[in-house]
Amino acid sequence: MTEQVTTEASTEWYIVHTYSGQEDRVKRNLEMRIESMDVKDKIFQVVVPTEDEVEVKDGQRKTIQRKIFPGYILVQMAMDDQSWYVVRNTPGVTGFVSAEDERERRPKPVPLEAREVEQIM
Repeated sequence: MTEQVTTEASTEWYIVHTYSGQEDRVKRNLEMRIESMDVKDKIFQVVVPTEDEVEVKDGQRKTIQRKIFPGYILVQMAMDDQSWYVVRNTPGVTGFVSAEDERERRPKPVPLEAREVEQIM
């Protein structure tokens, strides 16, 4: 039996739906699960897309980080049954943004295209 070695070059970015307002908590939970379940070779990055925004409140200018896509996080991973299971069963995750495979009748996550990832990052 040969061991399959996964590199970041063979991974894709996926959109994961979370409970709104829980994105940072889900990111921490997923990062802990990646460590404890030893899938660092399959799940590489977990990102909560944010942008800096200047807010004026009571005459004070303040820079805050605003979530670009509330209720969603991005995960860079090599998709297989184990990595899918780890992400899908993380507390606070409601599922992947996906399309259904007609033959298997189970959702298959659809990766983002490279240009979409560049725009978001």
